[in-house]
This record gives sequence, structure tokens and C-alpha cells, in this order.
Amino acid sequence: MSLSDRFKSFVNKKGQESSSKKGEVPASVPPPAAPEEPSHTLEEVGQLLSQERQEGQAHHDVLEKEILNLRTNLEKMDVTSKSSREMQNQTLQFLQQDAEREIKFFERKLREDMAHWDKALKDREKAIDQAVKKGEAGQQEKKMAFEEKATETEEAALRAEALLKEQEAKLVEERQRWRDLLQTKETELIHLKQELARREADLEKELKQQEGQRKASQELWQTRLKELERQWTDKRKTWEEAMKTKEEERQRLHTSFQEKQASWQLEQERKVQDMTRRQERAHEKLTALKAHLVKEIQNWQQFFPAQWDPKLGIHVT
Repeated sequence: MSLSDRFKSFVNKKGQESSSKKGEVPASVPPPAAPEEPSHTLEEVGQLLSQERQEGQAHHDVLEKEILNLRTNLEKMDVTSKSSREMQNQTLQFLQQDAEREIKFFERKLREDMAHWDKALKDREKAIDQAVKKGEAGQQEKKMAFEEKATETEEAALRAEALLKEQEAKLVEERQRWRDLLQTKETELIHLKQELARREADLEKELKQQEGQRKASQELWQTRLKELERQWTDKRKTWEEAMKTKEEERQRLHTSFQEKQASWQLEQERKVQDMTRRQERAHEKLTALKAHLVKEIQNWQQFFPAQWDPKLGIHVT
């Protein structure tokens, strides 16, 4: 049951009670021909008025509490939306920081790998140069020392050249492999950036949806509060008018009751005076009867002397 339905039922109930009371008041007023019986309609009307005032004040307090609850709920919704927005911003910042840390880590690792590979290539080139120099020196020594072994030195040179070619081929393969690895890392970084952008777009869309829902709910609550305030003012005006009419009716009943009470007090005083006079006459008759009874008892005792029986409470002959 909503607040407006409760207020309507309360006002209808009050209108029915006021109409029933207005219809019952003239019937409860006694006719002026019999002023002996007192009328208690003023006390009942006063009790009903105080009860209705208490109920109206209680319903007024309940309505104010419900309005305060609605306002507190609106404030709580604002606080929750702000906290959710802050949480989402924090999660977005955490995701950005994680992505930046991952990107920096991969870049640092790539720089370290590139430095390591460059160093390894330089070391291998130095070793090859040293090997070539040693081979040439050996060939020159062999040519100078052993001219007869020219064929052997030529074969050694051919083997050294073949070895150099193999080393160069291996170096080319390793370079190609590292280039492929670098390309895969770059593609992974691009995918990570795209995923991060997509997540940012989704978060922005959710924030916009939540903001729209919050605005719609806030507008709905504001319209509802305005409608409730308007209904409350209308009902309060009707209630004040009803209370004014009841107050006028109470004044009228009070004046009539005072008039009847004055006549009733005069009648009661007259009755009290009659009762006091009757009581005095009865007291006089009672004293006369007691005196006559005492005389009769004395006469009987003179004629018939007897003893007093304490158990029976009489004189026994």
C-alpha cells in the first residue's frame, strides 16, 4: 500500500467519522422537557477531537518520516553511484598502470635481449676475426716454413672458408630468428593496446549508462516528492476545514451543555434540600419512637419482672 493510498484512506475515515458524529450529536441531546438526566456528549466530543488530533499528528509524523527516508535513500543512491564511479575509475587506473608496467617490462626485456644479442654477435665476429688472423698467420708461416705443403695450406684455407661460411649462415639464421621473435612481441604489444582501448570504451559506456539511470531515478524521485507534497497540502487544507467545523460544533454543544448543566444543578439543589428536610423529619419520628419504646419497656418491666438472658438478649420470666 503506497503513501498516497494510506493518506486517502485516512482522510476518508476521518470524513466518515465526522459525518457520523454530526449525525449522532443531535440525537444524543435530551429534550428540554426532561432536564433531570445529565448529558455527557461534550466529554465524548472532546475525547474524539483529542483522539483525531493525535491521529492526525501521528500520520503527519509518519509522512514526514517517509519523506526523510526518501531523501536519505536519494542521498544514499548518490553516494553509491559516486563510490561506484570512483571504484571504476580506480580499476581503470589500475588496468592502465598494469598495462604500462607490462609494456615497460617488455621494452626493458627487449633492450636487454638486443644488448645481449649485439654483444654475442660482436664476440663471435671477434672470434672469427681472430680465427681468420690466426689462419692467415699460420698460412704465412707454413708458406714461409714449408713451401712443399702449399696444397695442404690451400685445403686448410678452403676448410676455414667453409667454416666461416657455416658460421655466417648460422649468424644469419639466428638474426632471422630474433627478428621473428621481436615481431611476435610487437604484435602482442599491439593486441594488448587494442584490448586496453576496448576495455576503456566498455567502462566508459557502462559509466554513461549508470549516469543515465541515476538521472532518471533522481527525476522520478523528485516528481514523486513534489506529487506527495502537493497531495499533503491538499489533504491538510481539507483536514483544517473539517477541524474548524468540528470546533464550531463543539462550541455550540458546549454552550448548550452549560445551559443544561445550570438547570440541572438547580434541580439537584432543590432535591438535596427536600432530602435533608425528609431526613430531619424521619430523625424526629425515630427519636419519638425510641422514647415511646423505652416507656413501653419500663411499663412491661413493672408489670412482669424478669431476668436478663445474655445468650438470648431478652428478659426471661
